[in-house]
Amino acid sequence: LLSSIEGAAIVGFKMNGVTNEFATVAGVAEDVVNIVLNLKTVEVNSHTWEQRRVYVKKKGPGVVTAGDITGDTTVEVLNPDQHILTITGDTEVYMEFYIERGIGYLPSEEMEGKFDDVEIIPVDAIFTPIKKVSYTVTNARVGQSTDFDKLTLDVETDGSVRPDDAVAFAAKIIKDYITMFI
Repeated sequence: LLSSIEGAAIVGFKMNGVTNEFATVAGVAEDVVNIVLNLKTVEVNSHTWEQRRVYVKKKGPGVVTAGDITGDTTVEVLNPDQHILTITGDTEVYMEFYIERGIGYLPSEEMEGKFDDVEIIPVDAIFTPIKKVSYTVTNARVGQSTDFDKLTLDVETDGSVRPDDAVAFAAKIIKDYITMFI
């Protein structure tokens, strides 16, 4: 459930006036490192396997949230209230975000040569749509027999996939792996 179900994430971004991830931006309260950390928590769903580009264009002062992301109907923002940055002055911020689908986790170091534009800052991509999984096993009674077990799964997702669909897909992956031994 946690490592093999596909999802979408921001894999890189470009921002006016920013050339590296250790820079600061005039008129913005956060530095680029904090903006990158905020972008890692933006949850998106992409309805295509192709890389998509979306953007934010906003003039301050004010707060830029994930809900301000626009530009592509195949990309859906799942947590629009997620804070990205705060514009403190009368500054106009323009950011482009690159969205991809994938599986698991992809560190930003592995994406360094992936972009043609040197101004694109790679972001660690957390593709998994599963937020948390827990389980409990309890005794179950069937008729007069009490030696059965009941498995209860608690699956929390980001909203891009339903929990029952995630469990069904994970079961299919396990079945496909086990089929090799049968």
